[in-house]
Amino acid sequence: MSYRLGVSYDDNYTALLSQLILTSLSTRRKHQDLMFLYDLLNSNIDSPYLLEQLHFHNSTFNSRSNYLFFIKFCHTNYLYNSPLNRMQRNANSLSKDVAFLYLSRHKFKKIIKKVLE
Repeated sequence: MSYRLGVSYDDNYTALLSQLILTSLSTRRKHQDLMFLYDLLNSNIDSPYLLEQLHFHNSTFNSRSNYLFFIKFCHTNYLYNSPLNRMQRNANSLSKDVAFLYLSRHKFKKIIKKVLE
């Protein structure tokens, strides 16, 4: 794209994104992660193996922590950045604002887009 636009690849990344009306790669990755997780939780993706890999946070007492997922401690960066762990971390960062199980797909997508921008 930079060749066609006559822009050096060293130039400002955010300026190029705004010129092309694109979002950053990290934002797009978060959006896709959350949509995949939504589809998995709402049975739009039929994968019992992936579903059993998710760790739901179920507190036996009333606490201030209201995360949806419990993320196990990771000893390596490889495991920490694995797709399922990354998806659960992203969901926990939004869990106060977004209900994964009670919204339609369209409404969920709309809310995520607004929250991530």
